[in-house]
Amino acid sequence: MNSLEPNVVPGSTPIIPQNLQDIDTENTPTVSETKESTKTGVSGTLYSNQLKEKALNGHATTTTANDSKYVGEFKDGKYHGQGQLCIGDQKFSHDEYVGEFSQGEFEGEGTYRWADGRKYVGAWKGGEKWTGKEYCKDRKLIGNYVEGKRRPLRKQKKRKLAPVVTVSHKKFDSDWFEK
Repeated sequence: MNSLEPNVVPGSTPIIPQNLQDIDTENTPTVSETKESTKTGVSGTLYSNQLKEKALNGHATTTTANDSKYVGEFKDGKYHGQGQLCIGDQKFSHDEYVGEFSQGEFEGEGTYRWADGRKYVGAWKGGEKWTGKEYCKDRKLIGNYVEGKRRPLRKQKKRKLAPVVTVSHKKFDSDWFEK
């Protein structure tokens, strides 16, 4: 597996490719001669982008050999800015992230949809779910994330109600008390 092919365990946060080592850098334009181009990496990854100093910068579209696709912004060869990452076979079900990236990681606001229909909507920090909500495929809320920790929904407990006692204030006469 090359560095561009994401390692994804179903239901987990994917590991995003951290660099683009397999770009064919032969005849790559320098900053002064930046232009739109299409390149194929040694692993079969296809890049349609702007190349600067042998690293992706600006808006680009990449497709890896395992058919994962990224459309969005790059900075110094890493996902950076707004983008859409589809992980897995594009002809069938696949995971998808749409949102903000920083230095190759999910960072800021974004939505992650798993192939099984679940989704997370909210903030990301350092590639991890930070503050947001997770839904199952039938759109029911199944969890909240607060500062990176999953908080399950609280179930309503059935409470036993105490009997209602009514006290009336009447005059009480008794030999036990002084008059």
